Amino acid sequence: MNNINFLIFIFFFSFSIVYFLTPFVRSFCLKNGFLDHPNLRKKHKIPLARLGGVSIFIGLSMSILISYLLDLVFGTNYLYLEDLKILYLGSLLFYVIGFIDDLKETSAFLRLFLQILASIFVWFNGLRIDAILV
Repeated sequence: MNNINFLIFIFFFSFSIVYFLTPFVRSFCLKNGFLDHPNLRKKHKIPLARLGGVSIFIGLSMSILISYLLDLVFGTNYLYLEDLKILYLGSLLFYVIGFIDDLKETSAFLRLFLQILASIFVWFNGLRIDAILV
């Protein structure tokens, strides 16, 4: 399996997990009242399910796990495990911030502050974008 096929497989694997989990998460939210109700600040006119990040985070987690396992089995060395760990921990921090906000609305400034802290954590652990190539 070459690098591009590996990445394409992981993309579709993650996409499939999110695609199939989303209706279950939506159903759970509707049954249990985890709804985002319309108000003056929002564009939607009907209550929408919260917790959509759950299926996205599970998809991310499963794709990272399967990537790691495939890398171990086939010895492809496509992954930089240290960077992957930092990326995952940063994603976990952002997910937890969003999950808490979905359960109990928090102030935008508090969310932004926590997201900046999560970004600083990722930055100081060496995961950076040093250049953007066009």
